[in-house]
Amino acid sequence: MESFYVSYVCVIIFCMNLTPTTGQSRGQIESLYTSIMTGYNMYVRPDIDQSKATEVKLNLKLIDLKGLDEVQGVMTTVVQLDVLWQDPRMMFVPGSNGGASSISFPQKIVWKPPLSLLNAVTDTEPLGFDDVVIPYNALGAAKWQVGETFETNCDIDVSKFPYDSHECKISMIGYSTSEIKLSKSGDGISLDMYDKSNGQWLVTDAKTTTSSPGSQISLMTFTLTLKRIPDYFVLNVFIPLMIMAFLNVMVFVLPADSGERVGYSITCLLAMAVFLTLVGDNLPKTSKPMAQITYYLIAYLGMSTISCILTVVGLILYNKDESSKVPGCIQALIRCLRCKTCKRKDRSVEPEYPKSPSDKKRATETPCCFVY
Repeated sequence: MESFYVSYVCVIIFCMNLTPTTGQSRGQIESLYTSIMTGYNMYVRPDIDQSKATEVKLNLKLIDLKGLDEVQGVMTTVVQLDVLWQDPRMMFVPGSNGGASSISFPQKIVWKPPLSLLNAVTDTEPLGFDDVVIPYNALGAAKWQVGETFETNCDIDVSKFPYDSHECKISMIGYSTSEIKLSKSGDGISLDMYDKSNGQWLVTDAKTTTSSPGSQISLMTFTLTLKRIPDYFVLNVFIPLMIMAFLNVMVFVLPADSGERVGYSITCLLAMAVFLTLVGDNLPKTSKPMAQITYYLIAYLGMSTISCILTVVGLILYNKDESSKVPGCIQALIRCLRCKTCKRKDRSVEPEYPKSPSDKKRATETPCCFVY
């Protein structure tokens, strides 16, 4: 029982000592913030040696791919950009200021790297917003995490549409290389947070490169390789095109007396024109390069037009008076076709000669391709 009372008294004394410690911790942290910000100039780079460029590390985390506009050549992504650098002015002794291991300041009152998006579609704006805080550890290492929606230009190559793939870039610029030196943190780009529910595009590869164009600016480029998922276009464009190509040939099977041959061929021609419009709406308005499917559609449209013309000409000849003379162009065509047919015949087959001697002599002197 005596040991119980001793433990009880110790617990009471420990709890009584907690109250002043809490108040003292907050005061120490406030004092720490005040001492750090005293004489702090947000317009001066953190390096002690101002002749050296400040090293800034970037790591881009892809969260979502909202879309790729092939017509306009614009990629829209939702990303988190982690920016890391060292600021000796933010160093403090951990644990001696109320147990604080890190401190945070709003981005509008501290120095941060002047970064901007190089290949933005619209006018570039400063990263983040004023309420974003930048945490610093006891060694002065800062980690600025910015969430943004980027709209960047992308060179589109649709020559193999819909089995095409594209390399789209997100380029961050750090202005003068004498002040900012960009480098990647880790792999530079991460897909761990990426939402892979996009039903049109697959992200097959991601890489990061750094460069200094003209030794004037520091540039870091994040490259995403996007591959189109072709299922939609195969089911809604390719298969219907193959079916219509088969149906277009069937116009010559219809009897001429049915009166539906012309209407049938024109319907196939209009259907092809509609599909040509649908495919054209999903392709960029550029001549180099052009999608290979476009050439196929144009060729098929031309064949469908020729089919309509032949259908009309055939009906005109079918309904013409039997006593009228066959046009010379039609006769020449028939002669040519018969000539090719004669060349394909096997010479081992005994030819059938005309019955009368005059017809036999005429057949011997005149080649079969000129017989009508």
